[in-house]
Amino acid sequence: MSLYNNLSKKELLKIHKFVMSSKFNNPKLGQRSIHHLVKKRFEIAVSENTIAGWLYQNNIPFANEATQFKFKKKPSKKNLQNLYLERNFSLSDVGTKFNVSAATVIKWLDYYEIPRRDHMKSMNTNRIKITLAEKRLKKPLNLNYKTLSLEKAYIIGVLCGDAFIDYRLIRLEIKYDKEFIDYFSECLYVVYGIKYPVTYYPPKNSFVLQAYSQIICADLMRYSKTGYLTFDWEIPHQIFNSKKKSIISSFLKGFYDSEGSFSGYCLSVCSSNLEGLKQISYLLDKLNIKNTLASYDRRHIINITGKGKILKFYNFVNFTILRKRVKLENYIKYVRNYSNG
Repeated sequence: MSLYNNLSKKELLKIHKFVMSSKFNNPKLGQRSIHHLVKKRFEIAVSENTIAGWLYQNNIPFANEATQFKFKKKPSKKNLQNLYLERNFSLSDVGTKFNVSAATVIKWLDYYEIPRRDHMKSMNTNRIKITLAEKRLKKPLNLNYKTLSLEKAYIIGVLCGDAFIDYRLIRLEIKYDKEFIDYFSECLYVVYGIKYPVTYYPPKNSFVLQAYSQIICADLMRYSKTGYLTFDWEIPHQIFNSKKKSIISSFLKGFYDSEGSFSGYCLSVCSSNLEGLKQISYLLDKLNIKNTLASYDRRHIINITGKGKILKFYNFVNFTILRKRVKLENYIKYVRNYSNG
């Protein structure tokens, strides 16, 4: 296993590109995981601190190439120890203070035999703390985000279905229906004014959206007393008691996109949460869409059958997911053609 110090500019930039694309494709990867990926892919040992600098401080190899060969006077060992060990400056912060790269700071530390921080201590620097805090506390840009809009009702419907939420993160991962996750992202943007990207995750052949914001999570969690876990979710009273059919329809669309299906002559939605499905059934009734609720062991299913009922679902709810919507539209066309014939 060779060290990256001996690499050419072209080789190092290639590794840097691999590191950044790995993080982009899978935001959950940290510098330790990516460090191992680099070793496996290139048989090169790039330190976790270097990778952290690339990921979190936007350090780019050879970015300071115009000045990197000019002599840089080393600070004293005492000064360097004070900044790096006692005041907990990051490599990048030390470099900024002396107008040098993080790589130069590493050489100074090695020259003075000053021990470098491990992964956990590196993540405890002020800059990383601030960066992560800003990410978690990212404020909505839309000042009216607390209003229950159609888009927010859709988001809540998806949270009751496929999406995950806790105090700081919203996460949605799907395999096949990219238009679904794209629309979910668009709804977040309309409600909160922040565009969260959808990324492709090769190991699972899936698409992932991750929205970090304690403020946004707190806003959505205030609608639910029990949270949005599989067995515990319940429909917020603001939606359950709403007199606006458009709000109810938008919530149901989010839930049916997540959990619903259409096969043959039957619209179905399944869940392990019986009480939650009873509330879904009630909302369908409010839209005058008659339905039946049945239980099979621990699985509970709402079925909608009959031309008139399915047509009402098509008119009031429908799907965002293309493959489901096409099946439903083909059925509606068949029914209308049959009736006309």
